Amino acid sequence: MSLPGATGFGWFFRYLTFCSYTLQLIQFALCVLCRILPSQRARLATSIAADRLACALFGLANMISAMFYTIENAGGKGLIDAAGRGAKPWWLAETVHALNSVIAWIDLFLVEDRTFHGHSKVLIVMFIVGYCSWALIVKHVYGAFPYPLMTLLPFPWGFVGLAAVASCIILLVFELGKRLKDSQRNGEARRRDAANGATTRAAAKAKAT
Repeated sequence: MSLPGATGFGWFFRYLTFCSYTLQLIQFALCVLCRILPSQRARLATSIAADRLACALFGLANMISAMFYTIENAGGKGLIDAAGRGAKPWWLAETVHALNSVIAWIDLFLVEDRTFHGHSKVLIVMFIVGYCSWALIVKHVYGAFPYPLMTLLPFPWGFVGLAAVASCIILLVFELGKRLKDSQRNGEARRRDAANGATTRAAAKAKAT
């Protein structure tokens, strides 16, 4: 079975989903490296890089899922994937459009040191500018945008509008992730303080008796 995107200029990297998955793979590789590198300085550097990338990808992964399922459920299946579901393995669409977000949410709540630093916002801007530029290059060389929806929208304002909507979703989800992580971190701090206070009181009571 020949998958959509397997041929032509840009290969699978024409599609934002494939770019996002590749970046998530790099993030996971950094997470592994920050645990196994012999140098403490190298472990710290890779840990920071993994954090910055993970926080930026949290917004990107969720935007991909939100826009894909919103457009598909609104009756625009051919606007996102011209080949259709029948041309691919049954599991592929859910894997590339849903599993990426699930992984991002698991990472958010399981990894303690997710800071949602301002540097991650800079990465988001770089992603947006980079992929929009890449889509225009693909259009020029390949003769069509990566997604049929981009081709159907009036150029350039339709293209700009779509990029603006996607950018707003990414940034809103980024802020949501930041607030949820802060809330989780504050909750854990309160529980630790309560546990420490109970231990201190118990020790003082035992000492008094």
